[in-house]
Amino acid sequence: MSRVRALAYAAAALTASGCNVFASKGDYADYREVRLATSDDARLYALQHYSAQHPSGAWADEVEREREARETQTFESGKGTREGLERYLRAYPDGTFAPQARSRLDAIALIERRKQVEQAEAHQLAMARRQRDLELQRTWVTRFATYWSTTLLKLTGWGSPIAEVARQNQQFSRAFGALPRPRCTAEECIKYYASPYGVPVPGGTRVERMLSLVLRLRMREGKLERAELLMPQQGFSRWYELEQRKVIATGDAEGRNLAVNWAMDRLRQALDPMTSDFANAVYALGPIPAPAIAPSGELTDTTAEDPSQPARQLAAADAGAQPNVKQLVKPRDPEAPADMVFAPLGVTKEGQTFQVPSVPGGPAAPAGSGEIMVMDPLAVPKDGSASAAPAPAAGTAAPPPAVAAEVPTPPVVRALTGHGIRLVMFAAGGNATGAEAYDGVIVERLAAAAPAPAAAAPPKPAKPKPAAAH
Repeated sequence: MSRVRALAYAAAALTASGCNVFASKGDYADYREVRLATSDDARLYALQHYSAQHPSGAWADEVEREREARETQTFESGKGTREGLERYLRAYPDGTFAPQARSRLDAIALIERRKQVEQAEAHQLAMARRQRDLELQRTWVTRFATYWSTTLLKLTGWGSPIAEVARQNQQFSRAFGALPRPRCTAEECIKYYASPYGVPVPGGTRVERMLSLVLRLRMREGKLERAELLMPQQGFSRWYELEQRKVIATGDAEGRNLAVNWAMDRLRQALDPMTSDFANAVYALGPIPAPAIAPSGELTDTTAEDPSQPARQLAAADAGAQPNVKQLVKPRDPEAPADMVFAPLGVTKEGQTFQVPSVPGGPAAPAGSGEIMVMDPLAVPKDGSASAAPAPAAGTAAPPPAVAAEVPTPPVVRALTGHGIRLVMFAAGGNATGAEAYDGVIVERLAAAAPAPAAAAPPKPAKPKPAAAH
């Protein structure tokens, strides 16, 4: 029964199309795909299939008329994309625009290959940059220590007022005045640097660490006497951990010795070319007082190659409450302004800073500031012993005492002298494990030798008396 119905349907279709012959089973089946296509693309492909399989089929003329009517629109709508050109060639593999479509596809393929190459190169470049950034983060302390050690060693004007030192050393002045801002009193000027890092641990995740550095200028009566690059908490060990990715545990004497020797080698490599004419010196490093000024809260991008040219520096949200560089800079000579001229800072109970009223022309304390504290660190003479700060005037609140870290004499000290300055590279002993167990570099002015007493002048010979006249 089903076969009879199919033949009847085919006969009716042939009659409707004006054909007087019966279509073959395949002819009818392929034409049926055209009539039952559910999408535009499916009908195009069915028309092409019927035309290729049945060039003289019962519905060949009808199919060709529809294909010819749709060819130009099919090509024009898809000639700008790979998908559109492939659609056209599938529907019209031997069509009028087939050569042009294939040419366009070749061009698109060439562009895509170039894009793939460019994307691969861009990916490699991005990976290389990432590796470089990671390397810069890993080695920033080496660059930092090298830069500041050599910069301090090249300073001129030791023993001069800090403003004069700034004028004579413009690069140093700009670098020291850059972020993070230095915080100053009459006796010292300090910059803080800090960077968190992690050390991978075999079989675990990693150990989280914080590496801190303190750059401090120390003055006597406003004159530069000493500069210190301090690394708290046995900083040479932290430096080694960061760069070598190996944990130095507290109490690990072997690891500590390895880190100290490694760091000393790095410093010697940087400084030996500048100290070839320096002489070795015997030097006993005295206790190093802890800074009397707390960090400002500013953050610094430690990937900068040169601290004098910071690449991307970040400031904390409350950095505006801190004195900016212009507030710390007071040039004496408008024609040749210094980058740094520092005055003592007062600190209110709320943490605001201001210039103490004793400074000529300085602003008074903020209104309603309440209790006022003037930052005044220990006065440290050249022999390294700390003397007490001056007693407060009658009727004023005594400032809290500055805490001096009593660090034992480090077992690793190398001192050199030359050109009127002393260079000291030192590492704290293994039993010094407090927060102020400093490692670092010191550059300081040598005390001028007392002039030798003048030799007594020989007595003048007595003049002969003239003979008396007779």
